Amino acid sequence: MTQSALPTWEMWDMKPPPLPPRSQLYHLAPLGMGTPFVEGLSSYLLRLAEAHHVVPLQLMHYVGDTVAEKCNISSLTLSNSQALNSYTGLAQRWVSALSSLTLRSDLCFLTMLPWSRVFGVIGLMHRHLHWCPDCWHAWREVGTPLYLPLLWSVEVATICLRHQRPLQNHCPHCRHKQPAMAGLLWLGYCLHCRRELIPDCTPDPAEAAEREDAAVEQQRWNTQAVGSLLAAAPTLPTPPDETMMAHLAEQWITHLGQGNIKATARLLNVSSKVIGRWRKNQKVTLRTFLAACYTSDITPLAVFTQEQILLSPPAAAPSRETVSLPSVSETAAPDKRPHNWRRHDQEKLRRHLDAVIADNEYPPPRIEDVASRLGCSITIISRNFPEQHQTIIQRRQRYREEQAQEKRRAIEQTLAAEMGALQPQSVIQIAARFGHSGPWLSRHFPEQARAISRQCQAYEAAQQEQKTQELRQALAEALACNEWPPPTVKEVLARLPFPTRFVYKHCGEQCHALAARYATYRREKNKERANKIQALVRQAVQEIHAQGDFPSRCQVGLRLPTPMMMIPTYAREAYREAMLALGYDMA
Repeated sequence: MTQSALPTWEMWDMKPPPLPPRSQLYHLAPLGMGTPFVEGLSSYLLRLAEAHHVVPLQLMHYVGDTVAEKCNISSLTLSNSQALNSYTGLAQRWVSALSSLTLRSDLCFLTMLPWSRVFGVIGLMHRHLHWCPDCWHAWREVGTPLYLPLLWSVEVATICLRHQRPLQNHCPHCRHKQPAMAGLLWLGYCLHCRRELIPDCTPDPAEAAEREDAAVEQQRWNTQAVGSLLAAAPTLPTPPDETMMAHLAEQWITHLGQGNIKATARLLNVSSKVIGRWRKNQKVTLRTFLAACYTSDITPLAVFTQEQILLSPPAAAPSRETVSLPSVSETAAPDKRPHNWRRHDQEKLRRHLDAVIADNEYPPPRIEDVASRLGCSITIISRNFPEQHQTIIQRRQRYREEQAQEKRRAIEQTLAAEMGALQPQSVIQIAARFGHSGPWLSRHFPEQARAISRQCQAYEAAQQEQKTQELRQALAEALACNEWPPPTVKEVLARLPFPTRFVYKHCGEQCHALAARYATYRREKNKERANKIQALVRQAVQEIHAQGDFPSRCQVGLRLPTPMMMIPTYAREAYREAMLALGYDMA
């Protein structure tokens, strides 16, 4: 065969192809990435647990035990689980851990970490779970997995963008608020009543229209603004930082306030300290930033995407139309007006005071009430009308003295009635009926108070003696009865309507007698049980010896009802006596 006739075979590369790295957890893709409804990290963790068919708490412990740098699992609880979607250290550790286990590099956009250098953490996230029942109902109808958009976790977002209805934060069945993430339940179930958080009824279009009409414009605008920020976070050319906020503050001061910081703060409806913090590259709350953007009619996304922002004057009406700005001098200069001192007509006041005195109103009004009716101060009345002032005060004092005397007579009658009662009340109870304390009554009525105290002590002593006699009789009957087995002290006391401490204090001897009788019964039962076990041991030794086998302790224990019967000392002594009786050497 010539060389040209030989077949030509393809060369095979036997080296194994390079495989991409494998993740320890599923490479689960976040939902809604690049949209205002991007998924939150807490929701991603719940869906990841559901994908692995474990409860979220088990997945948390697995992550904490697997990742080298750990995730500080102990710091993630129901009370601070909302921090998982924020930009705190807890969120950073969990993003790093889940990224290394799932090999995903976009999990930071499921939190507020991209905005950590811009907004403050105070007032950033909801403390409890918020959701839209209409969205969950629609997703369940089309088969979309339930999840929690990060937008619903932001505190300023209170309205659903799709259905224009307020977000719900409590269970429709038990009315309990839900934590941001539960460790033992999957998403969509109440932590308290274990029922679904989605209502069974379908959404009503008429009701949705009414909610849309009743929605607040600024709340809707805030929710849309935050949604646009979350959607644009993965595609921003540069990470947002505090220098962008400082640049925006300088533009506000230059174009709106014409260089005046206080005028700018008034136009933006914020504090001048907020403007100063922006200029110093410090953080402010997201709510303050949105309020300033809403007032100046700019979109928050333009602050982080455009170098120069076209500013318009703040709106003067809800229509947000452009209005002319006041000058700096008009804005900064306060409107000074002369004080309008109120002058009182003395003749008119005199007539009113004489009318009050002649009216004989009952109860007589206080001088403070009279001054309040006339619209003046007490000083004006006492200085200009001293006679009327003294008359009003004296009438009020006489009224109070009469009231005190009537009250004293009522107290004396009550004390006299109680001293003859079969079941008298205590001094404290009588004083509380008249709005006083026990020491006050003892100080003003010492003899009656001491007599009632002695009567109450005698009555209580008689009641206690009667209870003691009844208790002793009941315990005597319990000792005399032939109940078998005899009851314990605890069982006897459970049948009696007396407190345990009272029984031990007044009838200690009877309690000791009951305990001694039960102890004797237990000793007899233990002795009977020991004799029974010893007989079983001797019988087992003889049976094994009769079969020609060596009656070892293990073999004897197998013949007993339970091998544990060979443990007591009396069982081992019976075994030794039986072996010696059969001639075995037990040395």
